[in-house]
Amino acid sequence: MSFRLLMWTAGRKAKQVKYPIHKTFPSIKPTVEVFEDRTQPASSTTTLAAQYTPVASNVADLLTATVSVPAGATPTGTVAFSDVSNGVTTPLGTAPVSQVGSSPVTFAATLSATFTTEGAHDLTAVYSGDSNFATSTGTTTVNDGTTDVNFSDLSLASNSYWNGSDGSGGFTSGGANFNNSYDTTYDSWTGWAYTNVNYTNTALYPNYPNDSDYTYQYGAYPGTAPGGSGTYAVAYISSPATAITIPNGMQVQSAMFTNTTYAALSMLNGDSFAKKFGPNDWFLLTITGEDASGNVVGTVPFYLANNGSVLTTWQSADLSSLATAKTLVFSETSSDTGTFGMNTPAFFAMDDLTLVPTVSVTSSPVSPVTSGTPVTFTASVAGSPSVGTVTFYAGPNLTDPIGSPVNVVNGTATTSADANLPVGDDTITAVYSGGTGFTPSQGTESVTVTGTTTTVTSSPVSPVTSGTPVTFTASVSGSPSVGTVTFYAGPGLTNPIGSPVNVVNGTATSAADTSLAAGADTVTAVYSGGTGFPGSQGTESVTVNTATTTTVTSTPASPIAAGTPITFTATVSGSPSVGTVTFYAGPNLTDPIGSPVNVVNGTATTSADANLPVGDDTITAVYSGGTGFTPSQGTESVTVTGTTTTVTSSPVSPVTSGTPVTFTASVSGSPSVGTVTFYAGPGLTNPIGSPVNVVNGTATSAADTSLAAGADTVTAVYSGGTGFPGSQGTESVTVNTATTTTVTSSPVSPITAGTSITFTASVSGNPSVGTVTFYAGPGLTNPIGSPVDVVNGTATSAAATSLAAGADTVTAVYVGGTGFAPSEGTESVTVNTATTTTVTSTPVSPITAGTSITFTASVSGSPSVGTVTFYAGPGLTNAIGSPVNVVNGTATSAADPSLAVGTDTITAVYSGGPAFTGSQGTESVSVTAAVSPPPSSPPVSPPPTSPPPPATTPALVGAPQFAVGSDVGGPSTVTLYNSDGSVAATLDPFPGTTGGVRTAVADFMGNGTDDVVVGTGPGVVAEVKVIDPTTGAVLFDVQPFGNFTGGVFVAAGDLSGSGKADLVITPDVSGGPRVEIYEGGDFREVANFFGIDDPNFRGGAQAAVDGAAGNGVTELVVAAGFGGGPRISVYDGASLLQGQLVHPVADFFAFESTLRNGAYVAAGDVNGDGTDDLVFGAGSGGGPRVLILNGATLLSGGSVAAMADPISNFFAGDTQNRDGVRVAVANLDGDAYADVVTGAGTGGGSEVTTYLGKNLVGGNATPDLNFDAFPTFSGGVFVG
Repeated sequence: MSFRLLMWTAGRKAKQVKYPIHKTFPSIKPTVEVFEDRTQPASSTTTLAAQYTPVASNVADLLTATVSVPAGATPTGTVAFSDVSNGVTTPLGTAPVSQVGSSPVTFAATLSATFTTEGAHDLTAVYSGDSNFATSTGTTTVNDGTTDVNFSDLSLASNSYWNGSDGSGGFTSGGANFNNSYDTTYDSWTGWAYTNVNYTNTALYPNYPNDSDYTYQYGAYPGTAPGGSGTYAVAYISSPATAITIPNGMQVQSAMFTNTTYAALSMLNGDSFAKKFGPNDWFLLTITGEDASGNVVGTVPFYLANNGSVLTTWQSADLSSLATAKTLVFSETSSDTGTFGMNTPAFFAMDDLTLVPTVSVTSSPVSPVTSGTPVTFTASVAGSPSVGTVTFYAGPNLTDPIGSPVNVVNGTATTSADANLPVGDDTITAVYSGGTGFTPSQGTESVTVTGTTTTVTSSPVSPVTSGTPVTFTASVSGSPSVGTVTFYAGPGLTNPIGSPVNVVNGTATSAADTSLAAGADTVTAVYSGGTGFPGSQGTESVTVNTATTTTVTSTPASPIAAGTPITFTATVSGSPSVGTVTFYAGPNLTDPIGSPVNVVNGTATTSADANLPVGDDTITAVYSGGTGFTPSQGTESVTVTGTTTTVTSSPVSPVTSGTPVTFTASVSGSPSVGTVTFYAGPGLTNPIGSPVNVVNGTATSAADTSLAAGADTVTAVYSGGTGFPGSQGTESVTVNTATTTTVTSSPVSPITAGTSITFTASVSGNPSVGTVTFYAGPGLTNPIGSPVDVVNGTATSAAATSLAAGADTVTAVYVGGTGFAPSEGTESVTVNTATTTTVTSTPVSPITAGTSITFTASVSGSPSVGTVTFYAGPGLTNAIGSPVNVVNGTATSAADPSLAVGTDTITAVYSGGPAFTGSQGTESVSVTAAVSPPPSSPPVSPPPTSPPPPATTPALVGAPQFAVGSDVGGPSTVTLYNSDGSVAATLDPFPGTTGGVRTAVADFMGNGTDDVVVGTGPGVVAEVKVIDPTTGAVLFDVQPFGNFTGGVFVAAGDLSGSGKADLVITPDVSGGPRVEIYEGGDFREVANFFGIDDPNFRGGAQAAVDGAAGNGVTELVVAAGFGGGPRISVYDGASLLQGQLVHPVADFFAFESTLRNGAYVAAGDVNGDGTDDLVFGAGSGGGPRVLILNGATLLSGGSVAAMADPISNFFAGDTQNRDGVRVAVANLDGDAYADVVTGAGTGGGSEVTTYLGKNLVGGNATPDLNFDAFPTFSGGVFVG
């Protein structure tokens, strides 16, 4: 406690002093006062008020928070002001509490705040309190003058709705009217309803869509109005149209929209009437604005669903483009329609329709008015404010104000009178600035102003020359025929041109005037006006120039010697100091002498010119004219004396490098004085011989053989002499490099008549200029196609099929080109006539067994070259005697008495010869059994013995080992396997490559040991190696196709019967069907041809050697590669080695002819009958199908018979693969039946599967071996 001591002194009022009690004052009795305990603060009250409410957007509003406490007390602390609209708190600022009034004493805090968003703003002011007074809060609300139609002025019970069942026909909220139509017969409604139902999904009404009262129509899918509570409107669009009428003085600005629960669930889930929305579905609400007359002023689209996404939240739509609308009409369309129209429920929900005040404008007097009439405009602002101003603008873009801004009083503002409105339809815009409690707005008024305008034209048009007669025509708008026009020259309307002229049909033309002053003149036409047409005037500007003349002189005067500097002076009449003079040498004003020269006091002089050509030259001075002066020009003739030198060459250009060339200079005037020196090249530094005396105007150089290849310039310099100035001239000579042309053909000679052949010319020096023309035969009279452009030294002819049989010479003629001399070359081609062979027998069929019979072959074309070999039976394995020479087209066999009983086919094979292709023909002979004598008792025979098993010939059944290499992307190694699947050797022939390795196994050296041949896959230059697997030695290495990088296939077999396997190489995809054959042992190339008769095919090829009957007679089998059909061509091996292409069997398709994935091929005696059979594998993209055809049937009955009765037809390895299958043959079990090895195709894994021939013959395709050659690789394998 504290103590207060009361003291009294004489003559004074007692006062309070604070002293400690002390013994020095014994006579004074102290009074002790005890103070109350004030440790708890007292209460306070805060009230909040705004200076303006409503307040316009962006207008500062002063907020005052008054803090009330018990009288006599002084509060301290601060007040925090906040905007807490829509549940979101936005701090506005903090201000201290201070005393603001003394009678009574008041305390408050003030803060200036500006609001930018439309609508109501809920404000709070929180007093912080201090040590004596507790905190307290005050609130208030301000708005920006807009109307928020949020239906809060409509009364509803909780979770209910109004749908027009009271028959009122609609309702009004915020001044806007919402239409409604209720049908009591069906208890149904259209138009607008208002609701606070909060159904959002079927969980809240599980009987949807079968609720008896259809409550789900009245729910917004978000559940409540925007912000979480309150009333909102729902609309059902039917007839009559769903509409809102905007109150007078207001215009629409925005609104919030969403789906009703009914519509949303229908789109999200589908129902019995409508489908579930998918990615391409949409539901569109269109708001159309109409003015008071029902005219459409605009539309706003709003998607309630788009691209399958259904709107499930409230979203705002900007409707300000419909500001001039008095009615809003709503319609809906959907992607889900049916026979009776839209299937999607035609409902939507709306809230927070925002309206803002408008401005209306009137004029006095009312439109239309006559031009020049003073007009005033009055703006009426909704809400009758007395704050802000209105600025009136004439015309578009608000750039032409009518006077100054006018203060608004009681909602109106009027302009001062304006008499300057232009003739026509004028739009007047009144822009209200807004003010405290009122937002800015604007309105327009249209005014039609009638009147005339006068325009003036002149004839002739400006500029004109002084003294020229000029007339002027005035055109008056509206085409009056009343009133007159007076024309005035110059300013001030004081110098009339003639008398006033009557206006007829809107025009009047002045008298001609020749007195216009030089310079810029203005002519004014004044229309007097007349009944119904106000007066007006217009002007035309005319420039009148003084006429000038230009004369030219030269210094020195003409004539002058060539090379003399000369200047020219132009003198312009009237002595102007404006404009320029340009001087030109020669005709056509195309060769200016220097730049244009300014005219000063009427003269202009060129710089000196020493380059005038010899002869009579005309110099023209062109004056440009200038203000007040017309253009003009003049000429001066100057004679320039001198010589000219021209040069010719012999022989004329072009010449070939090293050719002697002489040059002759001809000097004009035919002097016999002076010399000419000839120079080669630029710079006059390389003379051709010594100077040559000029005689009668000519001089000829010594012969020059050293001109450089290319374009050379030779200059002849005439020294001049008495009476003749010096001069020089040039001659251009093209010196071409000598070339040679060589020619090759494809295919190479010899060829069969009718074969398509192309020729390639190679020109030395690799030019890319000029053309080559190819000629067949002598005389260069029979061109093969058109001339062909040379590129990098080569040109290839069109394909020719018409070369004559015999020895043909083809000539390629290169025409030469810049830097390259012409040349030509030849290629000899032997064209063999295609032959046919027919066979007859003597005696004719039938014959009796044992009868001697001879056969005669007749070869078409009657050749006396080549031989015919006769064969009995199928397979061309049983020759009748030796080959017989053909003479005059015939050859007769030796007599043969051994034909077997039955029908025998005799085949005559013509080998071909120079100019004649090989061919063959057959004859059928029926042999009947001879009549036997009565049988006698046969001698006793010994017991039969079992026949020995067939011999196992490698040429028929394959090697006892096989090799496997990977496809593209696999390892670069090759593995050699024994017949039991064990590894015999592993090789890495092309280290580091990733294109895979193709392989085969055969004895190339004839030493009884199998070798391995390998070839590269795509991605590197194609290479093939033959390797001894025991030592690793490379026995042969070749790059067969030049720079080709598409990969190769390899095969092997003894085509020549030498006991050594021959090597066969073919290209992979992107190569042609080329086949190269190298002889075993020395590996010399013995054949090179197209295995598929289509040289343009670029799918490559695969090959196999068919051991035929095992007696050395073999065939080569070629299959088309990927991109071609599974086409198979079979060639007689002996004929191939003689350069002949003989087909013992016609081409056929191994699989369906419609396929385009080629085929893989191998050959071996699968059925053990002594004749090789053909094994085919499907190409990439097909199933792993393996087809084995009987070789004997193929040779005797053709492909149709063989295909009809195959040895086997099955799917190998993984039967689900569709990557094709590679095939090979090997002797895996040592018997007389070739066994089949298969490998997975590209992308099909690395599985290798083997099948025994003896099983396949019996119809059993069960694998013998099955393993993954490269367990971690799935890209396919090659087997061989």
